[in-house]
This record gives sequence, C-alpha cells and structure tokens, in this order.
Amino acid sequence: MRKDDTHMDLSGSQINDADIVAVTCSIHAYTSITSLDLSSNPITDAGASILLGALQVTKTITTANLANTLITPPMLRKIRSCTDANRRHQLKQSEIQHHK
Repeated sequence: MRKDDTHMDLSGSQINDADIVAVTCSIHAYTSITSLDLSSNPITDAGASILLGALQVTKTITTANLANTLITPPMLRKIRSCTDANRRHQLKQSEIQHHK
C-alpha cells in the first residue's frame, strides 16, 4: 500500500477476528484511507467491535463494505452509523479548511 491510497480492499482474504487488529493498525498508519472493503471474510461481532473502536478514533474511514461476513445486523448498523459520522466529520473539516 502507498501512503496516498484511499481504498483498502481486503475482500475475500480470509481475514478473521484475530486479523482485525492488523487491519486497524494499517488504518491508523495510512490516514489517507477513506474506504475499506472487508466483504466475504469470516469476521464476527468480536472483530467488528475492534474495527468499530478504530473507526471511532481515526475518523478517516467513511465507507466500509462488510457484506457476506458473520457480523450481525445490529453491529453492522453501529459501524454504518460510525462511518456516517466520520463522513460528516470529514465534510466539516473540509469546510473549515476552505474558510481559512
């Protein structure tokens, strides 16, 4: 991955709950990433909870594809809510920079 990449595609990579820690470290290291694709991986709510924590702290991920995982609908809604909040945060930051 390059430092200026905006999309991290790990779909179908057999990423599991234990691997999510490494994914979150990458999210923290590559702050240009705004889109994350973890679809078609055996991730459960345990891994999703770790991911959610990273998304809440980093605030750069505005889109997360978690289709065809083992994550329950309530946890998917929490992650969607977080990425929506991150999107609003990014827009607000952009407006602030524009007005300086």
